[in-house]
Amino acid sequence: MKNALSIVVLGAMVAGCSTPSPNSFRTGEADYKSVKKHAPVAETRVFVKQSAVCKSLGTSAESLPPLAIAAASYLVKEGIAYGKDYLDKQAAYLSADVILNANAYLTFENSNAWPSELTAQEAKENRAGQVAEASIAARDNYLRTHPKASATDKDLVTAMTDAGNAAGARYDKTTKIQGSANDLCILIVAGEYQAHNSHTTSKTDFLNFSEANSELVDQYRMTVPGTTFNESPQPFDNLASDPSFVAELHVVPTVVNDKMVYTIKPNYIFYPKPLHKNTANGLERKVMIELGFGTNKPALSFDTLKSGWVYDNDDLISKYVMFEAPLTQSYQSISIKVTEGQDKMPTAKMLTDLSARDKDLEKYLIDKIETLATEKETAKTGGK
Repeated sequence: MKNALSIVVLGAMVAGCSTPSPNSFRTGEADYKSVKKHAPVAETRVFVKQSAVCKSLGTSAESLPPLAIAAASYLVKEGIAYGKDYLDKQAAYLSADVILNANAYLTFENSNAWPSELTAQEAKENRAGQVAEASIAARDNYLRTHPKASATDKDLVTAMTDAGNAAGARYDKTTKIQGSANDLCILIVAGEYQAHNSHTTSKTDFLNFSEANSELVDQYRMTVPGTTFNESPQPFDNLASDPSFVAELHVVPTVVNDKMVYTIKPNYIFYPKPLHKNTANGLERKVMIELGFGTNKPALSFDTLKSGWVYDNDDLISKYVMFEAPLTQSYQSISIKVTEGQDKMPTAKMLTDLSARDKDLEKYLIDKIETLATEKETAKTGGK
């Protein structure tokens, strides 16, 4: 029995000694025949366009949440299979946020940054036009009652100035947030991409499901250095599997006095499964979409977003965020960060509790090894 147990313990010690350090890596020959090209990469891509119409995806139907694995049976299986280290890592993962990061250049056919100067210029011209109209009307009205007045008449100048100032004040107070051709449309697509992937099933399936306007979707581009806007990848190009997360956003710049006010509103969110692996579907989680415009970090916050569902414009109507920036400020790129909050099920806590019982588990395993060794020794000696 001692010999059998010693072999088991020695094997465990040898395995422990071979544990790689953080600086260890595999060395040796490469089997070139088995090495594959263009490996699938899980990533998040951001596509943009300038348009007054950003609503290219949308349906009021909801997706059917798939059946989730029961937490208890999962714990039993994984706990026995992988042990304490695996449980610790899983608990830490489930207790943390999953974060998707992406960036997009704001380079378009007619401008190298966004918003273009036309946005502020058009607003200034509209305001100046209303001021001029009010001044001219005041002048004409004054001359009708004072036909002998000259153009330099002090009272005439005052009347025109007051009318113009009043018109400018009215324009500033009645500024409306409304779409224009200078708006920024953003399409976020997270999934597994593979270069030179000729399969289009995933793209076709999603566009059919979302009842997308294909013409509007194809206007989006992911501009990358060294390519023109029209040469840049389109949404869902090279998508090797169904998308994991899709969101379409509309950013409206509005000139208010000497500031540019940006309004960001979501139009569509496709959230088929949790971004966390090995977690139940259909539960409420906190999801945030943070946009980086220079030092401005506006974030859309969804405190009760359920996986296994699709959210359309009507569902998201109250979800918007605003920020202001200098009138002449423009941006050459934006950053996107999608964050899914920690799992709301007690899975992480249960894993941590189970991991904390590693000494009990160790004792059980040692007792089991001794029992097996005894049985083996007895069988060998014939019960003597």
